[in-house]
Amino acid sequence: MKLTAVAAFVQNVRFPAFWARIKTWVGKASLAVLDQGVMTGSNFIVGVLLARWLAPAQYGAYAIAYALFLLLSLIFQALILEPMSVFGPSTYRERLREYFGILLRVYIGLSLLLLLVLGVSSWVEGRLMHANALSSAIAGIAVATPCILLLWLTRNAFYVKLSPKGSMVGGCLYGVLLLLGILVLQRRGQISPLTVFLLMAATALVAALVQFIRLKPVYRAGPGMTLRSVCVQHWSYGRWILASSFVVWIPSNIYYVLFSGHSMMLPAAELRALLNLTLPVGQTATALSLLAQPYAAQRESSHGSASVISLVRKVTVLFAAGAAVYWVILVLFSTQALHALYADKYTGLSPLVPWVGLSSILAVAAHGPGIGLRAVRSTSSVFAAFCVSSGITVCVGIPATLIFGVPGAVATLVLANGVAVVLVFRFFYRRVEQSRIELNACPASIMPLVDQ
Repeated sequence: MKLTAVAAFVQNVRFPAFWARIKTWVGKASLAVLDQGVMTGSNFIVGVLLARWLAPAQYGAYAIAYALFLLLSLIFQALILEPMSVFGPSTYRERLREYFGILLRVYIGLSLLLLLVLGVSSWVEGRLMHANALSSAIAGIAVATPCILLLWLTRNAFYVKLSPKGSMVGGCLYGVLLLLGILVLQRRGQISPLTVFLLMAATALVAALVQFIRLKPVYRAGPGMTLRSVCVQHWSYGRWILASSFVVWIPSNIYYVLFSGHSMMLPAAELRALLNLTLPVGQTATALSLLAQPYAAQRESSHGSASVISLVRKVTVLFAAGAAVYWVILVLFSTQALHALYADKYTGLSPLVPWVGLSSILAVAAHGPGIGLRAVRSTSSVFAAFCVSSGITVCVGIPATLIFGVPGAVATLVLANGVAVVLVFRFFYRRVEQSRIELNACPASIMPLVDQ
């Protein structure tokens, strides 16, 4: 009888609640993957089509300009999006519309700064370096940058609310318009890095405006929330994220700097063609991270640092296992996949696909402990881990790339990402243990909120 009573309790009380919770998070995760899949899929298809349609020199210019955009966009991600994912669902949970309104003002100032930097870079490449193809590509990405960042801001706002369904509207609109637009450009014979970046600008702006109508931000903050206070808070949290973002950028993108000379556009195109294969896995991990980060921040705020450990383990296993399945299939059919994607331009790169896959698996595995470190607000540890990874890239990768070309770059990616994932895990567990000691030694009211 006692066993029957226990079984009835589990079935009628605990299991339904557990199952309802699982269904909710599976649904949210599926929507996040689908949302990011639309964005990633459209960008992936654009990258593949450009590799097929453009000459290697033009495609190399596109790759270098986009790498420069990614470098500068790290400022936006570190100082706006990353802190937003932590403070939005915790500190400003009850005042999200006012919070978004303040972040929009920060976005305007930062976007103007990035536009200026990219505009000057385009002028230098054209007038001083006489690299007209690269200058034109950078000019296009300069126009696209403010529009793309605005779309990122609006989409992240829905993830802060743990509502990926809201973000899907903008993502789907962007993806559909972008793919239709690039087909029109190709049919008219106007395809080039410049026109593609201008198309990205237009489609991102339309999608972002639709999102803002739905978010309805409040531009006048109430008492206790000012532009200055939010900026100080974001800077206190995001300064280490900014530093770590730059060192995270180095392992995958520093090679484009080495290939930026006119005679080196072919290696730049080859590396971009290989790294295109990592986009589905990388962006899926990013999508799930956008959902997991606010949840991890909520758990840490409510239950302490130790409560994040199980989440970190689950995220890491999920990301690594999913990536492994993808890469096993791709490696088995690497020659056919490269031919299907790029015709006969890059099929000679198939021996490098397994190594790119190993690098990708290690990179997405690092998302799990990275989420944990951000949740416990130990962003300096993220910087330290990837600083070592970037040091390996500079000390080993640059000479290897100059001597062996693209194979040297790929080999260094594997080494750098392997070291990074080991260090991020080590720093995460050390930080959790440190939090336990501080919790026992200090009152909660005087515990530090961010790294100093």
